[in-house]
Order: sequence, then structure tokens, then C-alpha cells
Amino acid sequence: MTVHIIYENEDWMPPIRAALHRHDVPFVEHFADGGTLDVLAAAADGVFYNRMSPSSHTRGHQQGISYARELFRVLEAQGRRVINGSRAFSLELSKVAQHAALHAAGLPTPRTLAVFGGPEALRQAARQLALPFITKDNQGGKGLGVRLFRDLDAFDAYVDSDEFQPGPDGITLLQQYIVPAEPHITRVEIVDGRFVYAIRSSTERGFELCPADACALDDAFCPTGDAGMFSLDERRDRRRSPGPGLPALLCDARARHRGPRVRHRCGRGPLDL
Repeated sequence: MTVHIIYENEDWMPPIRAALHRHDVPFVEHFADGGTLDVLAAAADGVFYNRMSPSSHTRGHQQGISYARELFRVLEAQGRRVINGSRAFSLELSKVAQHAALHAAGLPTPRTLAVFGGPEALRQAARQLALPFITKDNQGGKGLGVRLFRDLDAFDAYVDSDEFQPGPDGITLLQQYIVPAEPHITRVEIVDGRFVYAIRSSTERGFELCPADACALDDAFCPTGDAGMFSLDERRDRRRSPGPGLPALLCDARARHRGPRVRHRCGRGPLDL
């Protein structure tokens, strides 16, 4: 069975290609930056792997987001298996949805206002929050649009300046700022309900952080080797190693392609990307 990769960022593809080649999984790449979707056409057989990003607009691929969102709905309606499908993708594209889901799960979250409008609407909303607060793009990635404000005059000047650029969906979040015990954030990667790794990123020089290998790294990115956490170099080493095996879905795909004799070689660990 073939794995169909829906993507828009070439920089993310080399480790994916290498991992799939290493495990002898047949795959087809589908670059998505827009196009025409035949809603009633029968989808190809195989597993579909979503590698689209909410920061696609920074690479000129915002139409790919809209295309992929509808594509996944069509694929799922036809019974195709989509990894990171429409439900996960809808959360990926909306911090409002993420905030609501966390709250529904009983996890405490800061007070957040979603502002649908320009500078005047933002100024009015800012006066409903206690200082300090941060701004965020509702659809974004890499910390895009995240800024900390400790006084309203600075915020008013920012939203009136050319420096302020609304996110691709036009929704800006204003969120109560929770002062951390230490100046860093922790990003956690979970695949199929299993913990894979965590990395710490310093916020001392700002919030626009990108932990991907393709990003330029400087002192603003501070990985750690604490127990249970992996630095960037350690993550690269894990990519080079055979890893714990393919997830069950891709194992089944390879087994069907190669025959039952390889089924016992497939683990249930995360895909080694």
C-alpha cells in the first residue's frame, strides 16, 4: 500500500523520504499550494499523510491550506485513512479551537480574547485584559505574531504601525500573560498517544521560535539533555538510527506491499522521522 504525502515545505521532506526509503515503504509526494479538487472523483488507494503547516502562508502557500483542508474531508468521506486528518488539522489551524479543547479537557488556560477586526477592535479588546498580555496569530506557527505588552500605549502604537500584520485568517488573539517560573517553553511531541521527545526553547529573546532542523538556530534556542528530553543533536541522531520501528498503520502498509513475512519486523513505536 502506498503512502501519499501532502506537503508544502520542501525543507521538511528529506528526513521523511529517508525514513520511508529505509523502511522500504512506497510513497508518492503531493505538493499542495492550491489547485483544483474533483470532489466526486475516486481517491487513490493508500494511506494519506498530512504534512501541511499553519505557517504555510509565510512561504506563499496559504491556498494549499484551504485545498488540503477540503481534500482531507473528501478523503475521509471516501473511507481513506488520513494521518493528521481533518479533526487534527482543524485544531492545528486554530488556537481558538485549541484553547477550547484544552478547557473542555479540564486543563487551565489563560484568559484569551479572539479579535475579529483591525486596530480599533484590538484597542478596545486590550482594555478588557489585565496587563501584561501577549498577542498571537490564531493561525500560525513558529511563534508568529507573539508579542508581550506591559503597557497599553506600546500596544496601541504597535497595532497602528506597519509592523503589525494580521494572521492569514484575520483573527488576532490577546492572551493574559502567565509569568513562567523559568524563561523557557517546553514543546512536547506525541505520536499515536505515545511520548516521543520534548525540547526546551528559551524565550529570553522573544517568542518567535522554530525547533525544526531547517531553521537558523542561535542563542534564542536552547535545547536541553535533561532526563526524558532530547536536544536537537540528539533528535538528529535518533533520525539516523533505525529507531523503534514504524507505527502500526505504516507497518501494515509495508506488510501488504511486501507480504505477510515482514509483519513481525514492524514495531508500534513512532515513525522515525
